Amino acid sequence: MPAGTCVEVGRLALHSIPFLDLKQYDRLLWSCDANFVRGEDSFVRAQWAARPLVWHIYRQEEEAHMIKLEAFMARWGAGLDPEARNAQEAFWRAWNR
Repeated sequence: MPAGTCVEVGRLALHSIPFLDLKQYDRLLWSCDANFVRGEDSFVRAQWAARPLVWHIYRQEEEAHMIKLEAFMARWGAGLDPEARNAQEAFWRAWNR
């Protein structure tokens, strides 16, 4: 989607925006209901925003990225009930494969 594009499906609105400086990016993350982020820096900033998030980790040789993802999910999901944890983990694994 080119920057400036908006796609709406029912109550879901997807906005493609240009790159932002870090202050603007943080403000954006804080203002969203959920954040889909890519890469480790954005992932950390999305955690600081304290909003629901989905992380798309950069692929690495020999699936090393999946080891990082699994390690994070083990910590992140420790306090969730098993059904929510399993759903979140299944979604993140599928999103990253």
